[in-house]
Amino acid sequence: MTCDGDGKVDSALQGAQVPEDFPRAGALSTLPGAQPKFQARYLDGRFVVGPSPQELQLRYTACREYTEVLPAYCEGLQSRHPDWTTSKVLEHTGRALAQRHQRMSGLEIDWVVTKVAAELGWNWVPGVLWRGRPAG
Repeated sequence: MTCDGDGKVDSALQGAQVPEDFPRAGALSTLPGAQPKFQARYLDGRFVVGPSPQELQLRYTACREYTEVLPAYCEGLQSRHPDWTTSKVLEHTGRALAQRHQRMSGLEIDWVVTKVAAELGWNWVPGVLWRGRPAG
């Protein structure tokens, strides 16, 4: 587990920097009315749009853990299905991740799959799988 019950990041992970390419989009929402709107929440005396720094750190840490374990899973999947292309293996992995973790955004899943593909040296076109999945 990467965080305790209070949602705090383990001390070993607190120093990990969230890379610039990690998705930071907030949750998409629909608000009624004719005027333009944005979703914000009141947190510690301020209105916050998108994830707080702590929430972003937790989301990054969870995604980073998948980038460490999924390359071995993908290689095993490819050895069990030698007729599958590397793109099909990555697509299958991403879809399984999406089904298992409903709270992961489409952008986060795409980020994980892209990092796994890079680790394995496989070609991958990001942004093709997660249509209909919320961006944040």
